[in-house]
Amino acid sequence: MPCPILNHSVVGRSTWVAALLWLLMSHAGYAQLRRTSPANPAVICWQEGLKLRWSDFQAPQNLLPDAGVGAHTGTSIDVRGEVDALGRPAYVVACYFSKKESWVRDSSAEGNHILLAHEQVHFDLAELFARKIRQRIAQCRRRGDEVWGPELQAEIEGLLREWSGVNAVFDQEAAVEQRLAAFDEEIRAFTPTLQRWQSRVRRELTALGLYGSSDSTCGQKS
Repeated sequence: MPCPILNHSVVGRSTWVAALLWLLMSHAGYAQLRRTSPANPAVICWQEGLKLRWSDFQAPQNLLPDAGVGAHTGTSIDVRGEVDALGRPAYVVACYFSKKESWVRDSSAEGNHILLAHEQVHFDLAELFARKIRQRIAQCRRRGDEVWGPELQAEIEGLLREWSGVNAVFDQEAAVEQRLAAFDEEIRAFTPTLQRWQSRVRRELTALGLYGSSDSTCGQKS
């Protein structure tokens, strides 16, 4: 049975964040195994506890026209209609970081853990919305609604648009904080906006833990 509908591959990005060289933060936990997609080693599947490293940002730098951009994160939520083992309509929802679509300025990277933490939030936001999509699909199935129907498709497309909007808000708030930090030592020291977003995303990811990425959602990208 062919899969007649919905093959979304939507790429999100960190729109702009300047160098943020005014603060260093220690960041542990980088010595973990990094699960790449068997079908495409140039992407990293989202996984609990994994933190991005600057070595993961492998695209040529400064691909965006804005000279103030310090880094660019290419994340993807891939939503594919498939048939499950029982022959039922289903979806595979995958969340990826693309090494070949992500870059950082050399001048921005060295020792800049704050900027890297900012980019990590973008990756975590992609996982958050992948979980929201999986939750909607599960709710639709429990109700007995048509899984490949137009209503669920519209909901998924709405969540993908919302994901893009939330990324933009995050970048806008970070840019405001950066400007204020030039004149406020306390903001430079504690980065309240970044910490607030980290806490918010972590809390929402935990609430949707049942719908997290797993081995079954890795390796599906063609």
